Amino acid sequence: MSDREGHDEQAELAASGAAAVDMEAGVLAARAREWNVPFYCIRAVTDTANESFALDFNRMRDKEGRFSRAKIVAAALRRPSVLVPELRKLDRRCKQASEALGEFVDNCRFDN
Repeated sequence: MSDREGHDEQAELAASGAAAVDMEAGVLAARAREWNVPFYCIRAVTDTANESFALDFNRMRDKEGRFSRAKIVAAALRRPSVLVPELRKLDRRCKQASEALGEFVDNCRFDN
């Protein structure tokens, strides 16, 4: 699925009233059901279903599939007035999401 198709699907789900749209865990949940094993997904949200980024992060990956900082910086330097503020906003949100996720995990209590 392309980034554009993914965004279109997100927008459609958001229009249906979805408060959050998880575009990645569904495949894992389906496999867990297939294997008859429990599946839990804890996520921290960094963007809303109605948002899109000017930068196609799928094109910013290296050969191993990891984000390439060099590609991201190069793209930001080509369009600094658009991408630098967007990347700074994403950085802030990632830090907030990381803290919220850490607090959640720290406060989890599992009973047998």
